[in-house]
Amino acid sequence: MVESDPSTPIATIISFIQTSMRDNTTYKKAWLAKQQAIEDVYGNWEQSYNRLLCLLQAMQTYLSGFVYKLKTSPITNGEEVLENQ
Repeated sequence: MVESDPSTPIATIISFIQTSMRDNTTYKKAWLAKQQAIEDVYGNWEQSYNRLLCLLQAMQTYLSGFVYKLKTSPITNGEEVLENQ
């Protein structure tokens, strides 16, 4: 269900579970299951971010005139820098 439409509402997922499996589930469990399904199909955010530079470089190689500018910011926790990229 999530693979065909990642924007499927949580309420629809809960309803599907109730009717097809005759089981009640909480909103939190349905939300977590949806997030896991999205990650299983598309990969997680960290993997996608790590592949971004490779994709941009390939596009620049094969698409004449393609230019990109990558701007990053350090990850902070208030005033403390947690990771400098």
